[in-house]
Amino acid sequence: MQKKPEDIFRSCGGQLRMSEAIERGISRYMLYALRDKGVIE
Repeated sequence: MQKKPEDIFRSCGGQLRMSEAIERGISRYMLYALRDKGVIE
């Protein structure tokens, strides 16, 4: 089972660089979508 992006951010203390997020399987487009929804800043 793949972790949700929100869970990945929480496990990393709430902060990730874009390169770190991509390494953990969160695509650039997913990051932008999460930002647009207000899930991340």
